[in-house]
Amino acid sequence: MERADSLPRGIVEYSVNDRPFRAHEGTSVAAAMLDAGVTGFRTSRRGEPRAPFCGMGTCFECRATIDGVPHQRTCRVVVREGMRIETLSTASVERPTAFDAAHERERADVVVVGSGPAGIAAATHAAESGCDVILVDDNDESGGQIWRARSAAAQPTHEPAAKRRWIERCKRAGVRVLTKTTIFDATSANRLIAETSGGTLELSADRIVLATGATEFVVPVAGWTLPRVTSVGGLQALLESGLDLAGKRVLLAGTGPLLLAVAKSVIDAGARVQIEEEVSHGRLLRLAPSLLGHPNKFAQAVRLTAKTRRFTNHGRRLVEIRGSEDTSGSEMIASFVDAAGEPHDHRADWVAIGHGLVPRTRLAQLLGIRLSRDAARSATIEVDEVGRTSDPACFAAGECTGIGGVDVALAEGAVAGLAAAGRLADAARVARRVQRERKFARSLQRVFAVPSHRVLDMDPKTLVCRCEDVERREIEEYGSIRDCKLKSRCGMGPCQGRVCGPIVARLLGDLEDRVRPPLFPVRLDHLLRAGCSHDSPDELSRRDAGDHDTVHER
Repeated sequence: MERADSLPRGIVEYSVNDRPFRAHEGTSVAAAMLDAGVTGFRTSRRGEPRAPFCGMGTCFECRATIDGVPHQRTCRVVVREGMRIETLSTASVERPTAFDAAHERERADVVVVGSGPAGIAAATHAAESGCDVILVDDNDESGGQIWRARSAAAQPTHEPAAKRRWIERCKRAGVRVLTKTTIFDATSANRLIAETSGGTLELSADRIVLATGATEFVVPVAGWTLPRVTSVGGLQALLESGLDLAGKRVLLAGTGPLLLAVAKSVIDAGARVQIEEEVSHGRLLRLAPSLLGHPNKFAQAVRLTAKTRRFTNHGRRLVEIRGSEDTSGSEMIASFVDAAGEPHDHRADWVAIGHGLVPRTRLAQLLGIRLSRDAARSATIEVDEVGRTSDPACFAAGECTGIGGVDVALAEGAVAGLAAAGRLADAARVARRVQRERKFARSLQRVFAVPSHRVLDMDPKTLVCRCEDVERREIEEYGSIRDCKLKSRCGMGPCQGRVCGPIVARLLGDLEDRVRPPLFPVRLDHLLRAGCSHDSPDELSRRDAGDHDTVHER
């Protein structure tokens, strides 16, 4: 093998289970492993190989041991020269010998959680209004998922002009940006606790803005846990972090505008794409009047439709994915039925499924902030006309208040940022733009809404909880999410219900009524250093005597 110093520029060497591989600099570990043909990242409770699904750190399916540190989410780590990777089924773990985590403190007038479009706009407007602002995000760079940073290995590598403008404006405003910082606890809207690469960070503020975004909703089918089956947004995230799809057959199934946007990226990457949209062509035409009132969106829809029309079928529902469950990279067969009940099969190297988005509200729930439901029956953060929540020290903006897209997120971010800075009159003026954009978003929701029977008709043997391998038939007897957690462990794995929670909520017609810290898995020494528990041992014991699910959730 060539010496590292003689490798082509931009190429690094790494190993997986002691097998040597090469990748382009800037590629995520997950994308590099998949490009190398490694798809068994971990082994499930049933002994099945699992691989990345969400591509953005939500599902925890891509965990591996990196340089002796276990349970690293490989989609969030960039491959480096000499990196040693072990899949969890084979890994030998180097355990730390001492608790050396640091605990730091930062203070600001306003803390914004989430640096997608809404968060960036909120932080920028608050800072331009004279506030000292901290913008926090758990990703490596600002932008969120919609403006996700692209790897230098991704094709194409250009970024949206709007993102560049907002990032530059945010910097000029003097916003302090803290990336790789994960909020996992909060005592109030004035005190948040985060994990960083070096330990923990306590953030104090007069006001906070929640811009926590959304996560994908997927209706499970048999085979959705196979390697190389991802969410639609997950495939886009992997592609943007360096996954090579050139020449591959990619099947996109489900419903929603994201299908066409991702299809364009897949085509641009040199793959062969097939789109199976559940919504009929006739139903899609209902969007025409709304689109005509939004020229930019109409032009975008025309461009995407023109590029993908010949690869698209409408009115077909995915029912099963079949394929080899080893790591050989063999093809998969996806089965569909149309409105007339006729079957259709497609062969593919990659399958991506998605049925829209659901707001991320867990931090709001931890803070005791009032929630409401949107048109799709998903929980959203309830806000007034200036983005103020039920806690007067807390504001919210963007997808966590209801799915609306980038234009809504930017407008709501501006409103929340101005309001958090005390400029309520200016916030109210900007809020008028939000109403117009929200109206269009509601039209989209109505057209692409997933009918209740799509979830209720799920096969009883279909896995719902990927972390704990819980089937639909194991949870349908329960009347609440809390009861389901206690008795089946559904939602109690590493992802803490972020993937299966919205599915179970629709199956049971229930919303999760309790969120307990930590919000994300945290290193024990970091947890101890932060001292984040709000309860004394005596108080916890008394409550657990009559509330047994607390033991499991902690």
